[in-house]
Amino acid sequence: MAAKKKLESRGICPICTEEKILTRDHVPPKAIFLKPRPANTVTVFTCEDCNEGSKLDDEYFRLYIGTTNDPDSHLMKLWRQKVVGSSFKRSPALRAALVEGMDRAKEHHKADSIMTFDGRPLTDEEVENILPLDKARIDRVVSKIVRCLHFHHEGTPLPKESALEVTVDPLQKPEMETVIRNRTGMVGCGFR
Repeated sequence: MAAKKKLESRGICPICTEEKILTRDHVPPKAIFLKPRPANTVTVFTCEDCNEGSKLDDEYFRLYIGTTNDPDSHLMKLWRQKVVGSSFKRSPALRAALVEGMDRAKEHHKADSIMTFDGRPLTDEEVENILPLDKARIDRVVSKIVRCLHFHHEGTPLPKESALEVTVDPLQKPEMETVIRNRTGMVGCGFR
């Protein structure tokens, strides 16, 4: 039987900045860790709407960080155990949506070559490794992590109406060249 989250007193939610009943929330999401989880993870109190409302995005974020091309890495273990072994089993629709996105990328590449940052067309083999992901979902989790960690360290929420927009932006050409030149093949979907 799953344990219920302990409800706490009313307070300000660091995500939506509204005063509500708060529940314990792990930051970053505990879904991204294999067992045994680190002992020093941060816990903050968020409203149930924000806590429960982010579960699917947290799981999607796990998919994003679990992508790797190194079969012996910790990330590949995360991919096998938590993404394939858990997320895909619970949500065949998620797996189907990813496969559909991969198929669309391949079709696009047939009509108009997908290029690298430096203008080189990807090979058909490289296109096979493309995993199109929903940037907005990833950005929401990154924003939640930033807002919760700020609250944890500063004791006050970031203003909801502030100009803060946390996004995972693509690297610019000089940054990408440095990453490609120094790549190890350990993280992400990069090629060896």
